[in-house]
Amino acid sequence: MDHSFIIVSLIVVGLVAIPYYLFISAGTSETKKIALKIKKVVLENNLQISQDERWNHKYIGIDTQQKVLVFLKAATAENAVSQDTVQILNLAHVKNCLVIEHRKGNKANAVLERLDLQIHLINGTSQLLNFYNLDDNDAEDYEVQRAEKWKTIITTQLRAGASVKRAA
Repeated sequence: MDHSFIIVSLIVVGLVAIPYYLFISAGTSETKKIALKIKKVVLENNLQISQDERWNHKYIGIDTQQKVLVFLKAATAENAVSQDTVQILNLAHVKNCLVIEHRKGNKANAVLERLDLQIHLINGTSQLLNFYNLDDNDAEDYEVQRAEKWKTIITTQLRAGASVKRAA
């Protein structure tokens, strides 16, 4: 009687523990892959990232010494991106930036469909850094605050660069 109870208990524990372990290891390997992609981009461009943030297979970082912004959207099985998207922007070529929200529905029940940080360049073109897209199957996780935060960081760097130019 005792042996059968122990065997059944081990089977139940195994049925609970094995899927839990598999989910954790799958998430960890995905995180490691993204970290390696980030490290590769940073090393290839000889950057010293002073501020950065990672969320939902996306990464943004800034090198305040070289005045370079890096944005990476990693390709995964879950999102609609077929390959990694890397955008490297020299802040010396940036005029300003805006947060652009695309919402669906009325104001009370508006659903965020897309959130971008639009970077306006001095030459008149612009770059979009996509912080959130409903089609990517990601849950919304404070992306609006994150985009506003990075707008502030970039604007601060632009002002610092402008004051250095004026002083010279």
